[in-house]
Amino acid sequence: MGTGNDVDISLPTCFFRERIVSEDGQHVYRCKAGNGYVLGPVGSEVVQKICGSCPVPSEYAPERKPCLYLVPLRIFGSEGIQTFMLCHWFYRNSPSRWVHTAKHQCPCHYWFPHPEEYRSEALEAMNTRVIKDALKLYAAQQALLAALRKPDVGCSVCQCVAPELLPFLNSLSSDERSHLCSIHHAQLQKAEGVLSREEQLYLLDTAEEELRKLAQPPTPSSRRSLLHWWKESPQEPDAKEADEEKPSCTGCAKAEELSIDVLNELMEILRDPGRRRLYESSAVLCSIHLCQAVVGIGGAWRELFIALQQKALARQRMVLNAGREAEARDS
Repeated sequence: MGTGNDVDISLPTCFFRERIVSEDGQHVYRCKAGNGYVLGPVGSEVVQKICGSCPVPSEYAPERKPCLYLVPLRIFGSEGIQTFMLCHWFYRNSPSRWVHTAKHQCPCHYWFPHPEEYRSEALEAMNTRVIKDALKLYAAQQALLAALRKPDVGCSVCQCVAPELLPFLNSLSSDERSHLCSIHHAQLQKAEGVLSREEQLYLLDTAEEELRKLAQPPTPSSRRSLLHWWKESPQEPDAKEADEEKPSCTGCAKAEELSIDVLNELMEILRDPGRRRLYESSAVLCSIHLCQAVVGIGGAWRELFIALQQKALARQRMVLNAGREAEARDS
């Protein structure tokens, strides 16, 4: 596939603009920096407008000495187009740290001159992988920011994870569901609309118990797992061996996998005093995601998490108890 410059000589040369034939037989351009986003028909004004204002071609101009590991990302959203210049080595740190021009991050000790012609299949594959992964990170960030603004819906990380976790829980067989922990079993019931107030209070008791465990400083040996440390409690050796024979909760494992990027972004929010208030006014985290976050941090951050969680659980208990008392009066 050639670039758009095969026909539209007025467009700037761009390694990431590709001419293709659409399903309806129309010749169109798509943006590889936008994960294949279709820009519009060849020769159209919309392509002239989008590509004419795009900073990517100038970032790859020879005089700029672009780096081999420089990867552009174009996000085409309802509120406009955003352009980021990513580094293959560091882009996963956080979307909050992404920059709009390479001069803010290049050169560094990883710098290597970019080839004058963009024809390497290996380089294409690297850029495609980075762009797709970066779009997932950006989506996780935006989902988290939206969830933090919905304190009445519950744990902000659960809100981000639920769209993928609940279908996974629903896909489990009856035998697999029987091995779910109480929290994920209740989440499955909630998805089916049968979670009672008493069940919610039971989960609240569980969350408060786990918080009491977290309030104790962890020992080095207890930090070996994000999801198993906080579940452990003092047991007799025989009882502990028997417990280890039980199948682990597949919901916990899936939740851990899905929540990593969201929790990493949450750490970035907490490190930013200007955005920290957004977290403080949210529903804070459920037991599972609070523990995932706390195990990896210490000092003041750990104390902050625990203090916020204590306030959140106290609010939840007050609301649930008030509802139970109102039901008792009505009956």
